[in-house]
Amino acid sequence: MGAVWQDAKFGLHVLKRNPGFAATAVLTLALGVGVNTAIFSVMIAVLLRPFSYPDPGRLVAIHAVNPPDRVNPISVSFTKFTQIKEQRQSVEATAAYHSFNPSLATKPEAELVAAARVSPDFFPISGATPTRGRSFLPQEDQPGGADVVVIGDGFWHSHFGADPELVVVTR
Repeated sequence: MGAVWQDAKFGLHVLKRNPGFAATAVLTLALGVGVNTAIFSVMIAVLLRPFSYPDPGRLVAIHAVNPPDRVNPISVSFTKFTQIKEQRQSVEATAAYHSFNPSLATKPEAELVAAARVSPDFFPISGATPTRGRSFLPQEDQPGGADVVVIGDGFWHSHFGADPELVVVTR
């Protein structure tokens, strides 16, 4: 233990005699710790934290393959999704989603927002339940059904000021 203390005292003595070197060493250590913290925070959030879905090991995403290059997946058509849903035997439930970025004009200038078109079964399968209002009803997925939008809490607060009149609940 005495050798470690001696080495520490010697290191501090060298740093005290060379303030430029000391500042460079401290900044390098701080930068290294900051970068490592950022990288590990991202890794924990993306790779190590479990999905918020119930039983994520049982979820499957189905894509078609783009014929020219046979690599890039493309969305399955609504007709194909309906066939899969009707003919499923070993699949407990099916839901469709298609993500896209529409423009929204709630302020003087329009902005792109992240959105998805989903089938009525999407929320029950994903385990998401609305904290206010409701999710989709099966009849809204039929031709001539009502146009309904479900928005997230953060979006509701940031774009609509958490206006309770915006949330319409009908059954």
